[in-house]
Amino acid sequence: MTQYDYDTLRDDDILKNAVLMNKCRRIYNIVSTLYAGVIVTYSLICLISGFMIVSASMICDSVFIKPLVIVCGFMSVYKKENKFAVYVICLQIISVVIFHNENTFIDILVGSRATGMGLNFYIGIFIVVLSGFTVYANQKYHWLEQQYGFPHFNERHMKYEEELIENSIKDKYQRNYESIVKNNFHDMQEVDLSSGKNAVIPESTSESGVMDEI
Repeated sequence: MTQYDYDTLRDDDILKNAVLMNKCRRIYNIVSTLYAGVIVTYSLICLISGFMIVSASMICDSVFIKPLVIVCGFMSVYKKENKFAVYVICLQIISVVIFHNENTFIDILVGSRATGMGLNFYIGIFIVVLSGFTVYANQKYHWLEQQYGFPHFNERHMKYEEELIENSIKDKYQRNYESIVKNNFHDMQEVDLSSGKNAVIPESTSESGVMDEI
């Protein structure tokens, strides 16, 4: 494989990875928006219904469990850890099991409880779907972390980073070179000074005096 073929193949991989990274980011943005929108809306419905029918369990679900669902959902997106997606599903299962006999005013209006499946059940299905997309995006993201050019996958940005690394290496060697030159110069000065101190000045002799007179 020639250098041209290698560069072409690497550019193709960078382009594919950039497309995959954008896909992961879109999934994260959509999942975060849906968690914030749907779960918060349902929590408000539960809270209002709990006060309307004086249901402590429904208030507990809207005040404690659903906020934990939102927090774990956001953590699974921003920390890119699948364990938080599992926590979300577990919390929703607890919510469905404990509060399956509670009716929100939406359930009463649409008659969904007649089928044995209230709004909270459908919220559970919705959360499982979101968690599935999150796990998929996290797996792809962690794979991209091991690829060349992460996280930008932009040729121009990568060349800029390579230039910065090369310049930093050159600066390091330049500093070492200057330090060596400075130390050598200092050692030479010490040698010259010590040589000057130890130099013996020849004494004038009578013969040299005679020659001077001549």
